[in-house]
Amino acid sequence: PLSGLAVTISPTTISVPELETRLRRMPIPLISRTVNDMIVIDVRAMARETFDMLVMQLKDLDILGEQCL
Repeated sequence: PLSGLAVTISPTTISVPELETRLRRMPIPLISRTVNDMIVIDVRAMARETFDMLVMQLKDLDILGEQCL
């Protein structure tokens, strides 16, 4: 595997497959991978602007606690 930064999400209010579906359906689709019942988002090649947009989209999904972001 490549080394680098990644964000992991362990959803508690919906299933991992449901979260994957929601991520793919966001205005800017996000393709993630699943490892040990967690969503893994590779961010090593993401521009800062893209990362900020991702955070805003994740907040709009309304499935993450405020402490997560």
